[in-house]
Amino acid sequence: MESNRLTKLFIRNLFLRIVIISFLFISCHQKSDVGKFETQLFPFELPEGIIDGKDVIYGYVIVPESHKNQDDKTMKIAVAKFKSHNEKPSPEPLLLLSGGPGESNITSFTKLMGTELGKMLLEKHDIVLIDVRGTYYSQPNLHCPEVFECEKELQKLDMKSDETFAFMLESVQKAHQRFLNEGINLSVFNNFEIASDIDMVMKVLNYKKYNVFGFSAGTLTAQYLLKNYSESLHAVIMTAIVDIEENLAASNSNTIETMEKIFRICETEEKYKQAYPDLENRFLQMLDSMNETPVKVEMKDQEGESYAYNITGDKIARWLTFGMYWNSQLPVTINKLLNNDLISTFTT
Repeated sequence: MESNRLTKLFIRNLFLRIVIISFLFISCHQKSDVGKFETQLFPFELPEGIIDGKDVIYGYVIVPESHKNQDDKTMKIAVAKFKSHNEKPSPEPLLLLSGGPGESNITSFTKLMGTELGKMLLEKHDIVLIDVRGTYYSQPNLHCPEVFECEKELQKLDMKSDETFAFMLESVQKAHQRFLNEGINLSVFNNFEIASDIDMVMKVLNYKKYNVFGFSAGTLTAQYLLKNYSESLHAVIMTAIVDIEENLAASNSNTIETMEKIFRICETEEKYKQAYPDLENRFLQMLDSMNETPVKVEMKDQEGESYAYNITGDKIARWLTFGMYWNSQLPVTINKLLNNDLISTFTT
């Protein structure tokens, strides 16, 4: 009888030890997952001539949710490494950062890899694309369908500026609440953590140093890399730079300053003065007039359904702001608008 009791006790203690060891193993395994690169199939069709697994390696690097206060919480950062065509490429790859904020670097730049420019870059360097935390292919993804639905509805609604702002704010608040309900810690989605992710990913890929190209919101990330990980950087190129102190709040003042410079040139230089007389006043009057009485144009949504799209002065101002990234002929564009050439302006 005593022997049976000892046997049962021994078995029970052995079972507990196995359970404890198993938990310890799982815990250690979870912690050791940080910094691992898990390869997967590329998530969408690659440009012609680029072979998944040969010319590009895609997957996830596991990073801590917070690099400052590391615990067991992790994230998966999507990474695409395009291999250089050179047998002995430069040891420093090129990291490409797009704008937004919120754009997918992998989506934005993958098509570039099949162009002449992409081929030229790959002649000397590996190219690394990283979807920074919260963006498209990384997990969790902070996609906001509420905001996109709001934008879609705004195309069909006739709202004043204050009403539009309140409508958009409501959609952002809905998305914010959904993230909170899902237990997502929004405080860790910032440029400090993004820069820390990037440096960890590049080290996981065995790069001691790397080059960075960034534009617009991507320049914020580049500046945080310069600030916190300068020893890892070989070179940094930035365009459409966002002031790290003012952040994206500076975009409005930059836009206004740029427009004022354009208007001054059109006022003072004779050839522009003749081509675009009194451009600033006429443009501002047009914006006020279209805010009071929007111009309706017939449009079609993605489902092919027709609807009347209200073009207001505020919408034109926002459109011109985004257009400044690629449009170097703003006086020509504004002149078209003043001549009521709305369709040509918005479709070319």
